[in-house]
Amino acid sequence: MLRSGRNCHRRDVSCALGTGRQRVNRSRKRSGCVLVDLGSGTTTVSVYYKIYFVISPLFRLGGDNITKDIASLQMEEATAEQMKLKYANAYTPSNDIDATPYVAH
Repeated sequence: MLRSGRNCHRRDVSCALGTGRQRVNRSRKRSGCVLVDLGSGTTTVSVYYKIYFVISPLFRLGGDNITKDIASLQMEEATAEQMKLKYANAYTPSNDIDATPYVAH
């Protein structure tokens, strides 16, 4: 379902705030973090800086798009969904994360 209009933005932001309250603790918000919520049809990126909620862009791209892209490799969509669920991983071990701060010039 695609949403449009002024109320859409308010609803999307309140969804992002609710997800952030459930998933991100105060310590992480204080140090700054990004929460990516990949849904079936949309993806929301919530940014916290010094405990404040800064921005939450919404992209009309989600897991269904990924499944369809896999299915375009000449397989049934149900098989593509199974492969996505079996092999996809959005987790990065903490020892693989570069903690070097990025400074824009």
